[in-house]
Amino acid sequence: MSRFVPVLAAAQAGYVTPRLKRELPQMVDFGIARLRQMQNPDGGFGWYGEGQKSNPLMTAYVYRALAKSRELGYDFEERLYNLPRGFLY
Repeated sequence: MSRFVPVLAAAQAGYVTPRLKRELPQMVDFGIARLRQMQNPDGGFGWYGEGQKSNPLMTAYVYRALAKSRELGYDFEERLYNLPRGFLY
């Protein structure tokens, strides 16, 4: 999340240099792949990575980042998006 959210913010703000424009899709894909690894079976996310107890605040932070990535046109499986929502609600 420490890299994923700033990358999304740069994309949304339009602060995209030619280099960042080339690298942005890979950076977002890497961030989404990392979130897949960090997601707990209950759908939540812990503070410090894999295997940590799910925390509502961190899960909400991740869920918001996933929503923002969807708004920006990045695609990923529904499960990654729906499980944190189920954990929160």
